[in-house]
Amino acid sequence: MNLRDPNLRRWAVRVLKVAVLVLVVWGIHSTLWTAWQDLENEHWNVSQLRPGWLVAAAGCYLLGQLGPGFFWWRILRWLGQPARPLETLRAYYIGHVGKYAPGKAMVIVLRAGLLRAGGTTATGATVAVFFETLTTMGVGAAMAVCILAARFREDWTVIGIAVLLWAVVSGPTNPSVFRRLVRFTGAGKLDPAMAERLVHLRYRSLAACWLEIAAGWLLMGLSLWATARAAGFHSQLGLFDEIGFCTAAVAMSVVGGFLSFLPGGLGVREAALLTLLSPIYGRDGALVASIVSRLVWVVAELTFATILYASLGRPRRLPDGTAPL
Repeated sequence: MNLRDPNLRRWAVRVLKVAVLVLVVWGIHSTLWTAWQDLENEHWNVSQLRPGWLVAAAGCYLLGQLGPGFFWWRILRWLGQPARPLETLRAYYIGHVGKYAPGKAMVIVLRAGLLRAGGTTATGATVAVFFETLTTMGVGAAMAVCILAARFREDWTVIGIAVLLWAVVSGPTNPSVFRRLVRFTGAGKLDPAMAERLVHLRYRSLAACWLEIAAGWLLMGLSLWATARAAGFHSQLGLFDEIGFCTAAVAMSVVGGFLSFLPGGLGVREAALLTLLSPIYGRDGALVASIVSRLVWVVAELTFATILYASLGRPRRLPDGTAPL
């Protein structure tokens, strides 16, 4: 078997694409089926949902990804990669569906594959994915700490968990620490200059990016709040505090799901939301809101990713005759 044979390589790429598709479809199906079964077990009628609020929840969620998406593009540019904004955002949104496949690698495979034709290296895309993801999680956990400490300081256990989550995901994003990690990992060996390009990662250059990512988390909190409204549940909190608490709850549940390494944080995110939202929406409201938000986010991601993949034409072919994902 000659691995340098162009025909064999093309077939290998096709098999890889099919395998990626099967894993993603399986992950999404499993996520949606589990959420639907949980709703049926609660004997809750889906016809009670208000479509307008569901559309608002989906829109807020998708808009909330813009900040982290642009941040990923900026990291790629700092690393000397020729990534263009629209192509990067396309890869970012499509890559989100990869988190529903087992393991975390599928997100990197999808994002890197979609940018490959534009000249972005797999090493550059991988390093950028890690820093963007950890930074996004760190900003979310920091927001949860600030919101809970400012407005809900009576529950120190939850605040302590938020601080722990922040410490775990934020530690590696310290610019000097991250440069050392890249230098001592396979990425540094594949591209020795990669660590040197990370000189742009300074707190001064990251501050504005943190604000963009924070705005994204607020939109995700609005998405959860709109989902609760769509299901007909209300809180006795004032509007400002309710949205703030939903933002903190979303951040803690997503970070916890990320650290679980389960596909899409399945089960962990719902359990965290159920625990955090029960005091303000009641157990039934918290359960329905957590499950419906999962359904809304998955459907929004899958629909938008499909539109992006189908609407931007055929991808450019690579010099070896193959096409990116």
